Amino acid sequence: MQNKTEYEIKKLSELNRLQVEQAVAIFIDGFYYIYEKAVSKDKTLLKKLFIDAFDHDMVFVCLHEGRVVGFLGLGNSHKRCVALSKETCKRLFGKFKGAVLYMQIGGMLHEITVHEKNEGYIDYITTDDNYRGKGIATRLIKYACDTLSYESYTLDVLSKNTTAKRLYEHLGFVQTNIKKNPLIMLGGFGNQIVMKLDVAKVKKEN
Repeated sequence: MQNKTEYEIKKLSELNRLQVEQAVAIFIDGFYYIYEKAVSKDKTLLKKLFIDAFDHDMVFVCLHEGRVVGFLGLGNSHKRCVALSKETCKRLFGKFKGAVLYMQIGGMLHEITVHEKNEGYIDYITTDDNYRGKGIATRLIKYACDTLSYESYTLDVLSKNTTAKRLYEHLGFVQTNIKKNPLIMLGGFGNQIVMKLDVAKVKKEN
């Protein structure tokens, strides 16, 4: 059994450049099934698109012996954790395609999804493939509940991702809504299930 002290959680702003690149690579791998259809199949291109797009104080990572193995991006009532640059989109994909991409994808990524100042939104959570099933996602969510000031957390999970949905239910998230996004549905991912975690309730039960 691995020692718990081998793991630590830090903000992206506390990492060196190599670790930031590791974090973005894990993000790309975790959400590649979406971005390969919506943006590009070229992972190198995707990394260039996102490498400087994250707010480094809104992304938390789990490290194992100095290597990034988990990624948690949090939004709130006034900002999402990622903001694409229109100029970067144009530079990487061309003036016209880049502008269209920024409008379509950027619109979804930048949209505010929670509206109370005490609410947090889990934009992204994913784990290195080699660390699946080791409780990394659970560590990250519990860290957010224990150390940040949000009273609740909301997230969206795809209806076809039954494994993730079961994990969130195990952690105390409950379904509150179902969103039908045409782009998500056309991609074959099903609907977006909205789930919410009441931090005080979970702490009381534990």
